[in-house]
Amino acid sequence: MKWSYEMKKFKVAFITAFFAFTAFYIFAVVKNAHNPFAKYIGVESEKEKTTDEDINGSQEKEIDLEKMKKPKEEFKGEINFVVMGIDGMDLTTEEAKHQRTDTMILTRINFDTGEVRMLNLPRDTQYKFPNGNYVKLNAGHATGGSELALKYINNLTGLQVDKYAKVDYMAVKNLVDSIGGVEFEIPFRMKYLDTTKGKELSIDFKPGLQTLNGQQAIEFLRWRKNSPGIPMPTDGSDISRIEHQQQFIKAVISQALSFKNVFKLPKILRVVLPNVETNIPIETILKMATSAGKIDTENIKTMTLPGHAENDAEGISYWIMNKAEADNLINENFR
Repeated sequence: MKWSYEMKKFKVAFITAFFAFTAFYIFAVVKNAHNPFAKYIGVESEKEKTTDEDINGSQEKEIDLEKMKKPKEEFKGEINFVVMGIDGMDLTTEEAKHQRTDTMILTRINFDTGEVRMLNLPRDTQYKFPNGNYVKLNAGHATGGSELALKYINNLTGLQVDKYAKVDYMAVKNLVDSIGGVEFEIPFRMKYLDTTKGKELSIDFKPGLQTLNGQQAIEFLRWRKNSPGIPMPTDGSDISRIEHQQQFIKAVISQALSFKNVFKLPKILRVVLPNVETNIPIETILKMATSAGKIDTENIKTMTLPGHAENDAEGISYWIMNKAEADNLINENFR
């Protein structure tokens, strides 16, 4: 396979970037009529193929990854961006543009040292306006899309991050299915049922080691609490949910990088990319892909924004950031 060497070099980057849901080489949306990668992959637009395989309810464009050319330059230095997970199955819809973000991960990759830093920003984090009013941090995307979401995050952290990679649950489903499922230890009984129209959700896992398919992975990642009457050892907060997500991410990374999955990367990319949106320039992405071999998998650090849970006067739960601890953590890892 042509370019198999380059594929091996950035396989670590792909899995890590996508799941921390971090995407330093996640490509631009490929559903448009003209392939934006044509001049980089040596394929004219008329040679593009459209498959009838219905991955996410619509036709998808295929990118001939085997013909992609290695960039002349590698990426030097570091990059900060935010990974946003949308609580929905298709981020290309108009509705998805106004949904709250289910996951927000501030990510920093240093290609000189091989370090990767990922800071989970709880969706319930309280974001205060100058007039004293406040909302949850994930309201930024629902109100003003990716641009306002970044503004909220920058105001909260004191950083100036202008890049993002956004994924939906279909991307998660397709990724997990494409690697043959994920073997994972369910820590305790997880059972939840929501019959609300438009928000239907049915989750039922018994504890123990099992192989989760794509749909089950989505259910696990969306779980937050059990239905009434079913005991659980956690408080049902967004923080406990983040902890479960981090454990699942580690399992996915480990299994996705197994020998049997190395040569599946072209297929994985084809089924995942249609459900990814990013404003990272294509030229930058290709350079980072070439440099992904520098990433040290033993130097990937995941963190959660310091703070505590607190209910306001109306009984709504918020994650209240500990500013002093957060400033120290951000200064140490993201500046």
